[in-house]
Order: sequence, then structure tokens, then C-alpha cells
Amino acid sequence: EHQMFYYLLAMLIALRLSVSLYEIPSAALAPELTPDYDERTTLLSYRFFFGMMGGGTMAVLAFQVFLRKDAAHPLGVLNRAGYGAYGLTAAVVMLITILISCFGTHGRGMVITEPRKHSDFAGRIQQIKTTFSNQSLVALMVAALIAGTAGGLGAGLSLYIATYFWELSPHEISFLVASGAIAAVLAVGLAPVVSKRMGKKRAMITVFIMAMIADVIPIPLRLVGLMPANHTRALLAALLADGIVRDTLGVMGFIIVASMVADIVEDIAVQTGKRSEGLLFAANGLLLKWVTAIGTFASGLLLEFSHFPQGATPGNVDPLILRHLVLIFVPFTACCHAMAITALTFYRIDRTTHQHNLDRLRDAAAVAELVTEKAGEDAAALPP
Repeated sequence: EHQMFYYLLAMLIALRLSVSLYEIPSAALAPELTPDYDERTTLLSYRFFFGMMGGGTMAVLAFQVFLRKDAAHPLGVLNRAGYGAYGLTAAVVMLITILISCFGTHGRGMVITEPRKHSDFAGRIQQIKTTFSNQSLVALMVAALIAGTAGGLGAGLSLYIATYFWELSPHEISFLVASGAIAAVLAVGLAPVVSKRMGKKRAMITVFIMAMIADVIPIPLRLVGLMPANHTRALLAALLADGIVRDTLGVMGFIIVASMVADIVEDIAVQTGKRSEGLLFAANGLLLKWVTAIGTFASGLLLEFSHFPQGATPGNVDPLILRHLVLIFVPFTACCHAMAITALTFYRIDRTTHQHNLDRLRDAAAVAELVTEKAGEDAAALPP
């Protein structure tokens, strides 16, 4: 067990590092590809669309093919061999899509309002301090810290709740996972429209509140006897409908938040004179990994605290243990989402502010260009 622990630890660290080496520059391209307030939301909606479609497709493939439960594969999600074949398939798919993305975006990040400036170590430290003192960035980071912890907890417990609380089969779980594809299609169309009509801050808070309600409502309804019984088509239909609404709203919120992060680039550039999209998205990625890890770790502690049995089969877990588990999970998740939404109210960049930032940066770039040209003319006029 100790050898397995250190092996998994080393592999996970290598995985997280590798993902960051690709994800940070990829995400940081968004502010450079377009400076427009609304186009950024559209651009990022496609990013999340393909992310949801890819993840949903692979998850359906996992439950329908590699972890299916039938006469030949009675273990279902407990089939160890299935995970190996699934991992290899996922790795090949990721390699192909990453290469397509890299070649497709190479050389297209042209929207830069001023030249890159290199600085020494002390200058970089000062830039980091100034960047992380930005009010809008702090608001988003605090919200991400709180909401990410809840999201990590939910991700760690989702399979347990689906398998033991709702008693769904791997085949039925695959339908719930597939709802993410429907949500992605809806979100990619709705997020830009809602954001443009309501403004990013108001739209984001609205969809997050609705997503929070959709996320937690099925379990309380079951506890008061208002959800269909397990092993019925009505239950699967209810969970599927709720999942589509929840995931659509959630993806819309994440799209809009990512677009808000992109808008902070110009806000900080006005303060510091330097673009910080790499730093911003690196910090955002680090924060999300950190809080997801905390949430996942917390899910293990919650399972231990609830005395959840190892190797349990659906239908054979004490109902009191399941009740205890969800009675901690639901209030904690709801409170985290509420606090995250409160933190986001302190974000201050709207359409007018963003346009003002762009105008100031363009004026500064024009002045710098004139100064450079003047200096060149003066140098040329000097005698040899």
C-alpha cells in the first residue's frame, strides 16, 4: 500500500504539472485573440463547449464500454482492468486534441495593445503584488476558492451518491453524464446572449444562484419523500432533467467568469503598464487545482466520518449512513455557493469600465509609438 501511495502521488504531481504547462498558455491566449467585451464570452463559450463535449463523451464511453455491467463484466465500476483500457484511450484522445489546438492557434494571439516589457526579479515581484491587489481579481479568487472547494467535494462524492443513494446502474449513470453534452450545446448559445443582455457580473450571479438551487434540490426532495423511488424510470428522468438544467447554468457561469478574468488583464495593464494574462490564468489554474484537491480530500474525510463501508454494494448500505452523508454534504455545498456568490458582488468591471481601459491602453501605445519614432528621427539627424 505504501508503494502504491507514492506511485500515485508521483504520477498525480507529474499529471498536474503537465496539464499546467499546456493549460496556462492556452487559456492566456483568450485576451489576446480578441479585446472585445462580448466576443470574449463567445470565444470562451466554445472553449467550454468542447471541454464539456470531450469530457462527457469520454465519461459515457467509460460507463457504456469500459466499466459496463453485464453478464461478462459483473463488477461494473469496480472492474480494475476497465480503467486501464479507458486511461489509454483517453490519453490518445487528449494527445490528438491538444496537437490540433496548438497548431490551430499558433501565431494567432495578435491583439496586444503595447509591446512586451521585460523586467528584473524585483520588478516581477512588484508586478505580482500589484496584480493581486486588484479588487476584481481578489473577488474572483475568493469566489473560486470557496466554490472550488464545494465543487471538489461534489466531484469526490458524485459517484457514491449516484451509486448508493440513488442506486443507479453504470448504464443509467452514463445517461446522467451524457446530459453534459446537452448542457454544453445550450450553454454555448445562451451564455453570450445572457452576458450581453445583463452584463457579465449580473448574469454570472443570476445563473450561479439558479445553478446552486438545481444542484442541491433533488436530495432534500428525496428526504421529504417527493422524489420517485429508486430503480424507476421516473427517477432517472427527474435526475436527468435536473442535471441538464444544473449543468447548463453551471457551464454558463464558468464561461462568464472566465470572460471576466480576461477583462481583468486590461484593468491591471492600466495600473501597471504590463499585461499579466499568463500570471492571471496561472494563478487561476493553481487555485482551482488547490481547492479541487482540498474538496476531494474532504470527500474522503466525510466518507470516513460517516463510516461508509468499503467495497459496499448498492442497496446494502445502511440508510442512516447515507442520510448522515447527504445531510452534511448538502448544507455545506449550499453555504459554499452562497458565500462564493457574495464574494463575486465585489467585482467592479463592467462594459463601460472595460472600454475605458482599452481606450487608455490604445492611447498609451500610440504615445509610446510616437516617442519611439521621434527618438529614431532625432538619432538619424545626428552627425556621424
